[in-house]
Amino acid sequence: MGRVYTDYSFDSLNGFLTINTDVSDYYDDSYVEAYWEDSSYFHESFYDSTSFSFEFDVWDGGVFAHDISVENDFTGEIETYSEDYHVYVYASAGQSINGSGIRDIAFGSDFNDVISLGAGNDDAFGGAGNDYIDGGSGADVMQGQTGNDIYIVSSTGDRTIEYAGQGTDIVRAFTHWTLSANIERLELQGSANLVGTGNSLNNTIVGNSGANTLRGAAGHDYLTG
Repeated sequence: MGRVYTDYSFDSLNGFLTINTDVSDYYDDSYVEAYWEDSSYFHESFYDSTSFSFEFDVWDGGVFAHDISVENDFTGEIETYSEDYHVYVYASAGQSINGSGIRDIAFGSDFNDVISLGAGNDDAFGGAGNDYIDGGSGADVMQGQTGNDIYIVSSTGDRTIEYAGQGTDIVRAFTHWTLSANIERLELQGSANLVGTGNSLNNTIVGNSGANTLRGAAGHDYLTG
């Protein structure tokens, strides 16, 4: 197994990549860890300090599988993805993340981020802060995590995930939508005749300019067309 600590910078104008591997200054560094798990599985991990941001691609591994595993900080669950991905990880203040057009995985910072992922079946994790997350087209999984988050949904295949006590959250839906657990407000968008349904919380549900059907479900709800 090998591990290399690095400070790194990239000059996009001149094409220079600088890597500092000074072992006396590794506290805030990133490091890459790589080893053969067995004769057919090569494991690579990239660890980054809270002061850095980075992007990378996971592409076709040829004769080898190419997987990426993501651990959820809030539940401890680990999900593994086995397709081509572009991965965004941001730790610096308030980011605007625009998707690559393929399948993306985006991790926001601990500040207020704007995440717009475009085409593909994407996954977005907002982190702390009041985040704006738009999965774009495709069946997307969006987790705002802590803070007061706004989700833009355009497909019934989208999923929004919130956990209790993580803020007051809004879904703005361009399609029929039922609020998932722990989301407080639904705002229907566009002009189509949509159905909007609440959850067990005390919801606010706002219709659009079409002939909507609004259903509060459980709780003491406020409905307005």
